Amino acid sequence: MSLIEQAAKRLEQLRQAGVELPEDEFIPAPVSIQPPVNAKQSTPKELPAPQAAQPQAAPVKRIELNLEAIAASGLLVPHAMRSQLADEFRVIKRPLIANAMGKGGAPINNGNLIMITSALPGEGKSFTAINLAISIAMELDNTVMLVDADVARPSVLNMLGLPPAPGLLDVVAKTLSIFPAF
Repeated sequence: MSLIEQAAKRLEQLRQAGVELPEDEFIPAPVSIQPPVNAKQSTPKELPAPQAAQPQAAPVKRIELNLEAIAASGLLVPHAMRSQLADEFRVIKRPLIANAMGKGGAPINNGNLIMITSALPGEGKSFTAINLAISIAMELDNTVMLVDADVARPSVLNMLGLPPAPGLLDVVAKTLSIFPAF
């Protein structure tokens, strides 16, 4: 079980125990990318009804991406015509998805975690990470969480045309204040 899964499990345990937790102000908002109109929609799985004793979760802020501006900056977008860039990321993502789903040659622990790194700044880490995340998110039944772990020079929000927001260190600091045992 990953550290994030452990933290989420512990948070749920505390909520069920009735512990009042600070507001989830540093939880990143989900970004939705709608599937193509002709894509087959998967039906959501039914979740158990919440118990009355559980506190209500804070409302989630939704962010809409300006896909035209993202496309103009050279990044992949859903519903775009087939391109060489899209084909190249399709080739890259296929084995990654197979590993994440446990369908690769040999099972890989945490095969669903992908890190993009390089030795020098400006080599295209953010470009690659964003395009790979969008490419994987366009697959049916796949969800992507993109984390900009460059705490010195984060650039993902700027490349996606989003305003500055709390970053990875803010989330870690918040998590450590809630879960001192970690």
